[in-house]
Amino acid sequence: MSKQGYIKLYRQIQDCWVWELPGPFDERSAWIDLLMSANHDDHKTMFDGQLIVVKRGQWITSVRKLADRWRWGNQKTLKFLRALEEDGMIDRDANSRRTLITIANYEKFQGSDNGNGTLNGTLNGTVPEHCSTTNKNSKNEKNSKKDIKTPIVPFTDNPELNEALKAFREHRKAIKSPMTDNAVQILVKRLRKLSADPKEQVLMLEVAIEHGWKTVYPLKEEDKLQPAEEDYYTRLMREVDEDLRNEGNNPTTGQVTA
Repeated sequence: MSKQGYIKLYRQIQDCWVWELPGPFDERSAWIDLLMSANHDDHKTMFDGQLIVVKRGQWITSVRKLADRWRWGNQKTLKFLRALEEDGMIDRDANSRRTLITIANYEKFQGSDNGNGTLNGTLNGTVPEHCSTTNKNSKNEKNSKKDIKTPIVPFTDNPELNEALKAFREHRKAIKSPMTDNAVQILVKRLRKLSADPKEQVLMLEVAIEHGWKTVYPLKEEDKLQPAEEDYYTRLMREVDEDLRNEGNNPTTGQVTA
């Protein structure tokens, strides 16, 4: 197999069901994830109250967020980043709050030229055939952006769950990994497989957004919905109702003695 030349990975490949399979990333997948998550152009963002510019080929994140994203521990994540840095694959500027990753030789991975058909040939042929993503040409790119919008027809018959799905979709868009309608339907199936309770399904989506995940996972015990504690008034009324029912079921109740 030839190792010359290069290919360009379409970021929407992350919507493919293969990418969303459960389980931790391996090192190859984590490296590709870094390449696809790096900015393709300079971008301003607010961080810690300051406006900073994250340049092309850079990504601002944290070890904790990467560990959650890759389903690794913090130590494994940090060790992997250090290995990439020592090998000259990335530069890393880190402090206690964030990690700025710069992909070394980013232009080798994401040059601006079309590669004489390599980009269009790969995306218009291989990607749609194997992952059912949209073609990346000027016409279909506009259609793809329309598809990313929340559809008029809801995905479920539960309004609260539909709102949570909409929020999760916006979250995916914000982390540069937008979801197609087909990807959302797959997510709904996964939610139903993990729990039959719509409230827990909503909670799984909220936890995923909080941790910056691309998909949902079973709730931990501390995240599960706990029954609400009964306040004094509710408990008092319940006890009165029980006393009334008990009196009604007692055949001697209400009898007048001579």
